[in-house]
Amino acid sequence: MEIFLLFVIFLILLDIESKISKIDRKKELPKKITSNVLKEFVNKEVSINLENDNVSDSYLFNAISNTKGKIVEYDDEWMIFEYKAKGKIIRRYFRIEDISSIDE
Repeated sequence: MEIFLLFVIFLILLDIESKISKIDRKKELPKKITSNVLKEFVNKEVSINLENDNVSDSYLFNAISNTKGKIVEYDDEWMIFEYKAKGKIIRRYFRIEDISSIDE
């Protein structure tokens, strides 16, 4: 029983450490996401956080749900984000101004 509790505590500590490192990475990003910042994240596994609640399914793209995908293309105003849900590959278009942060 004690070994099981130690294992659970260890998993909780690992989870806390990963959340702290994500916060540190968020601080490194500029306040406003630009197309120049996006070029380093193209075709990498990332999660994005949206600040616009008017976007349909915006709950999928917040810090809690942590939907992983990749940025396929972008331009000055829009980006294409590709992720997998229920066995399907889904592509979504987002305005760059709606993105609050990008996490690797």
